[in-house]
Amino acid sequence: MNDVDTAEHGDPMGAARDAFGRPIPMPRLPHAPGYWTEKEAEGFRRFHDTYGVMFLSYADRQLRNRFDAEDAVHTTFEVVVKIWPQVMGMEFPASYAWKVLKHRIIDLQRDRLRVSPTEDIRLTEELDREAADTDPYGHVSVEDALRRLPERQREAVVLRRLVGMTTAQTAEVMGVKEDPVRIHLKRAKARLTRVLRDDVEGRGQG
Repeated sequence: MNDVDTAEHGDPMGAARDAFGRPIPMPRLPHAPGYWTEKEAEGFRRFHDTYGVMFLSYADRQLRNRFDAEDAVHTTFEVVVKIWPQVMGMEFPASYAWKVLKHRIIDLQRDRLRVSPTEDIRLTEELDREAADTDPYGHVSVEDALRRLPERQREAVVLRRLVGMTTAQTAEVMGVKEDPVRIHLKRAKARLTRVLRDDVEGRGQG
């Protein structure tokens, strides 16, 4: 395919990976209108290059299907490209795109309730088998603990630790300054540590 890179087109060191260890490719760049200024066009390219792979990494984790994840991210950037000059002038442009992405993911998840493709079922079953084989300190406890966090703390942890954004990028996507992100991460770490410790102790007494 020419529009979207795949794992066969290269495996750079340190590349973001999905739950199965596959490299996360850079999503295709939407066509920019010809009437944009050079500054607007370059700004959108930088924005896409900065957040494209990380958005796809997040969508891939949420949807557990590469095709749906790519659809969600491509739709997000198609929405953004239509009003990029306005988005570019926002205080937190990535926060706007992040909201679009989350809404698209929700739409796709709702569609699955009506039709569940065989591929989705296969991938979900494989993930469930992997989770069942982990020890008490592993994937199952962490995933459960993350779900118990307040929404903003959970979002900060997912963006910073799982998706791999910097603190500055996490703040941009969450629509806040960097200090609140650090506070969310500190509180989330304390809560996760407590929840995981209680979980392990509970298993030991069981």
